[in-house]
Amino acid sequence: KEIGPGGSFITVKHTISRMKTEAVMTKMADRDARTIWEKKGALDIQSRAMNRVKEIMSKNTAPLIPPDVDAKIREAYPGLVEGMLEPIP
Repeated sequence: KEIGPGGSFITVKHTISRMKTEAVMTKMADRDARTIWEKKGALDIQSRAMNRVKEIMSKNTAPLIPPDVDAKIREAYPGLVEGMLEPIP
């Protein structure tokens, strides 16, 4: 009843108080106004995701599996890490 035709729920106190807990926005989503988004380079979600991948990949991280396990996997599946496996027919 608060919002009539042409109104917007976004300005209602009830909506605003629940936005941070009820709405789901990924870190890849852009929350800026269009003019600000354009000034920042107008990156779409794929471009933002690729930039994030490059950022993660550029960091020197510790191995996720022990070296001996890594060696066993590479021995059991030659070409796996290099992406040289043949597709399954």
